[in-house]
Amino acid sequence: MKEKNIWKKVEPYLLTGIFVLTILIIVFLLKGIYPFGRNSLIWGDMHDQITAFYYHFYDCIKGDQSILVDFTTSGGINFLGIMAYYILSPFSFLVLLVKRTDIYLMVSVIIAFKILCCSFTCLYTIKKFYKKLPNLLSVILAIVYAFSGYSLIMYQITPWIDAMYMLPLIMIGLKKVLDLEHPTMYIIALTLSLIFSFYVTVMVIIFIFLASFIYLLVYKEE
Repeated sequence: MKEKNIWKKVEPYLLTGIFVLTILIIVFLLKGIYPFGRNSLIWGDMHDQITAFYYHFYDCIKGDQSILVDFTTSGGINFLGIMAYYILSPFSFLVLLVKRTDIYLMVSVIIAFKILCCSFTCLYTIKKFYKKLPNLLSVILAIVYAFSGYSLIMYQITPWIDAMYMLPLIMIGLKKVLDLEHPTMYIIALTLSLIFSFYVTVMVIIFIFLASFIYLLVYKEE
């Protein structure tokens, strides 16, 4: 009986992971994207900025470059500021697992992992808020969130997706706060989101004020 309950909880996450990975693998195979080829998802600002910063980040950790200043860009820039804007996502450290020459290929894998993470955090939030929702519908909604127009367009600035997979967790924590429960999850989730992607998280904070006002006005009992 206990094993059935565990499987019932794990099943939607397995289904979500399988569906998301299948979609990503099909796209990567058809387009010859690493690790199934030598093509990359890099486009737009990812080509002009993000990938170059990953190279310098790699050189800071595995080489002898300064983590304070990047002398190879614009005659020298403050790299700590760049790190705070682009690099502090935990997924950024995946570039350290490959050769320096393959960093531009690893960027595609980073994007794939972030999209997968979006589906998991969305599913977790759905299961928290809508416990009676059928598993299949929950899985579909999580997949739709992961492959939303935002993630498919804005992935060119990789840290902007970090705020996307943190948002569902922030909403769980926010509801706890509004229901006068312990604020630990809200504080941790919002803090991590600010660290991973402070630019987009500022927009999330604006949304928090609006969502809180609506929740307290419409749903909170007197």
